[in-house]
Amino acid sequence: MPLPLGLVAARRDLDRLADVSAVVREAIDAGLGNRDEAMAYAMAFGRGIDASTADEFVAMYVNDLTLDMGERGREAIERLLGFEPEFA
Repeated sequence: MPLPLGLVAARRDLDRLADVSAVVREAIDAGLGNRDEAMAYAMAFGRGIDASTADEFVAMYVNDLTLDMGERGREAIERLLGFEPEFA
């Protein structure tokens, strides 16, 4: 089962929740849509890791599930927590 390293969470009663969500989505879309540039930037922090290994590593954690964990991701979180959290 996929398991996120982290989630962006916010209280539902925040006035600008839709704006926050849109900005986060735009940032993820920009990174995925400009993968070569994003990888070049990330390689500066790779501590000597080769480009092929870095690409493989990033692909494990930044992919379509980053945009939408879907039902499979929700099930993974439910299994981890042992209960069904309330998702927006």
